[in-house]
Amino acid sequence: MVRSASTQNSKLRERQATLQKDDVVAEWNIKNDELSLHVHCFVSGANLFQELTAGFRYHIFSKELPLVLHAVVHGDSVLLADQPELMDSKVWVYFHSESKEYNRIECWGPLKDAIQRTIVNRSDGIHDKFYDSIMKWASSKTVFHALVAVLFY
Repeated sequence: MVRSASTQNSKLRERQATLQKDDVVAEWNIKNDELSLHVHCFVSGANLFQELTAGFRYHIFSKELPLVLHAVVHGDSVLLADQPELMDSKVWVYFHSESKEYNRIECWGPLKDAIQRTIVNRSDGIHDKFYDSIMKWASSKTVFHALVAVLFY
């Protein structure tokens, strides 16, 4: 976890090009005249392998994001102790992807609730789509595509 006093959008875009495949960037920002936590997850786009695994990566980011939010709460514990009302701030999650299905912005509600969130209590239906798509992984064509992506990565 790296903490910074400010992160500019241009720096975030520059960093996106060089991010490790599982990096998550979180920043406190003002949206709609309210201070909120903005979390950026890079689902796909850096390489072909990420494109082929966008659904899986989206699922993993969604599942593990509460752990990331716990790390933010721990890292910003001095700030949150000084301003406990920030636990009521909304969490906006930006999933960046070349795929229209996974390139999305989600409001996870107040931080105090978002850190307790589980994949089961989501209501957008994309979780069900992910499990349905797992069955497609059994096809030889998909296995071949994944193997080619790994070999040329």
